Amino acid sequence: MNNFSVRKSKPGAGNKHYIRSADGGYSNCIKGNPTDKNCNVLSNCVGYAIGRSSEIYSEITGYKGNYFNFLQGDAENFYSKAKKKGLTVTSYPVAGGIMVWSKGKVGVNKDGAGHVAVVEIDYGKNATKVYTSESAYNGSAFFNKTREKGNGNWGMSSSYKYLGCINNPAVKNILVIDSVNRDELRNQFKVLATELRVRKDHNTTSSVVGTVKTNAIYNYLDVYKDDKYEWYKIADEQWVANNGKYLEIYLKKEDSKVDNEDLKIEELENTISELNNKVAEITNINKELKEKNATLNQNIHEKELQIEELQKKLNSSTCKHKMIFKAPQNSKYWIRLREGESLYIEYN
Repeated sequence: MNNFSVRKSKPGAGNKHYIRSADGGYSNCIKGNPTDKNCNVLSNCVGYAIGRSSEIYSEITGYKGNYFNFLQGDAENFYSKAKKKGLTVTSYPVAGGIMVWSKGKVGVNKDGAGHVAVVEIDYGKNATKVYTSESAYNGSAFFNKTREKGNGNWGMSSSYKYLGCINNPAVKNILVIDSVNRDELRNQFKVLATELRVRKDHNTTSSVVGTVKTNAIYNYLDVYKDDKYEWYKIADEQWVANNGKYLEIYLKKEDSKVDNEDLKIEELENTISELNNKVAEITNINKELKEKNATLNQNIHEKELQIEELQKKLNSSTCKHKMIFKAPQNSKYWIRLREGESLYIEYN
């Protein structure tokens, strides 16, 4: 990913990064051939690469001057000078960096001075192409080029040898996140397109971070839809577009299972709640029954005591009488009783 403006046209008049210091600019390089009337270090790959690298560095940091004047000389010597200075060098091109080729034996000027080009857009560590801006001594003052990796020489003839890429210390470079194995429990996609770009944000004007690999699988964290594409987020500041043909989308199977399980759990929780309410009702009814039973038992006990008391009274009472007359069967009599007298009849 780059955090600078991509150059797609020749620098204009007054751009000090491409003007020699003797003429009021920042560069210590020699004049180009043919010499550009506005930027007199052009045409020359060395003057351009130092000027463009300085321009990028200044755009990001605000630095006034040329940070890369220490590289001046033959192009093929850039690599060793950068390493000696402590700059990071990589085998793969990175945005804002300087790609370096040697020609013949390094340090021997008569067999060629090599070549340098500035990386405007890289497509990731494992990409097979890169977009550059360049200049050429005895050639064009400025041109852009899409360089294919090919056999590893990045589009140069067999007389040149690719040495590596000098990283610009001001440029923030982020590598595209690695692909993963298929996992049915994650939201993923498979890349169907070739050299599909990864961008910093979910729009086609955003900076290119790199590319995703064809047939590789990536987890995605979020989805954004615009009028033309669906964008899939694979990491912070890394989005991939899909037009329905670029990607094959794999929704995680767990989604539907989770919904069903959540529904079942909710149903079970409702059932448990209803059962708890019924248990509470039964508990209250049982409590009431126990209280009524206790009251009933108390009443029964009291009645039993009363009966027992009456029985005692009955048993203790005596009835004293004597037989004064025994009537024959079927006899009829009139009996006159005085006040206070009682008549007891006995049956056999």
